[in-house]
Amino acid sequence: MSPKFALHKGPLQPQIERLLTAEFNVDTVDWQASPHHQWPTEFTVEAVSWRQVLGKILSAYKLQAVFYANRSAVIRYREQ
Repeated sequence: MSPKFALHKGPLQPQIERLLTAEFNVDTVDWQASPHHQWPTEFTVEAVSWRQVLGKILSAYKLQAVFYANRSAVIRYREQ
């Protein structure tokens, strides 16, 4: 069964943090992007892997996730 993640209208940051803690074994998220990003509507993202699910969401905002061995992740804008 393909991974699916339901997004809801509202702030993006808590939704991404929930995905990271639930599916990527992340304890700490360092959010280095604007806290004002909003997801516009109810939507379910589906892909072949959780990394692709996350990538589809983050790419809409030109964001990237960087994972570290200490169970932390940084969400920041993609480098050009």
